[in-house]
Amino acid sequence: MDTLNIINFYFTNSLEDLNSVKNILEANNISHEIISTNNNHPFFGFNSAIGMEKNLYKYVIRIPEMFIEKAEKLLSEA
Repeated sequence: MDTLNIINFYFTNSLEDLNSVKNILEANNISHEIISTNNNHPFFGFNSAIGMEKNLYKYVIRIPEMFIEKAEKLLSEA
């Protein structure tokens, strides 16, 4: 049986950005998971969806790896 690879797709500190990306994913039937962290343990990541920005983030959207290309294309067109 194949396992589903889930990847960290989009990192942000902005609730507005988080909701915008979430709405795009939902409108295109891309399953996703939103994880928020407290300020004591922020996520450190490379946000490739917006051009390899490296930072500490409060929120991350995770998606199945098989949707990465579609999701990146949708965000680039938004």
